[in-house]
Amino acid sequence: GSDLRGKKEEELLKQLDDLKVELSQLRVAKVTGGAASKLSKIRVVRKSIARVLTVNSQTQKENLRKFFKGKKYKPLDLRPKKTGAMRRRLTKHEEKLKTKKQQWKERLYPLRTSTQSRTERMTMTIKCETDGKKKKKKRTN
Repeated sequence: GSDLRGKKEEELLKQLDDLKVELSQLRVAKVTGGAASKLSKIRVVRKSIARVLTVNSQTQKENLRKFFKGKKYKPLDLRPKKTGAMRRRLTKHEEKLKTKKQQWKERLYPLRTSTQSRTERMTMTIKCETDGKKKKKKRTN
């Protein structure tokens, strides 16, 4: 595989044609009762044809990726596959955006920063009402 990657496309296609011719000759030999060595070579030739085709398609796809890198639109087969739901999902930027109304409400009603619970606030108000006396009363509503 690695020796094929250095070759140009024309060389690969020429090698592919040679291999296909060889395969057809081997198949003829199989029908006419050729030697066992030729029969075992059929598998090797088929695998090498597959190797050439694989390398050729991979280099083509790699070149396409380089060509479309940074462009606004890409062919569908070069885009990330993922799942339909993941592709339909909003982008991170779109998720963060807030409407004017939402921004306005958040500015008017900021999150509470004090950590007092409701009961603590109730006891504090009762203390104030009793002019700082130590006696704690729980108000019942």
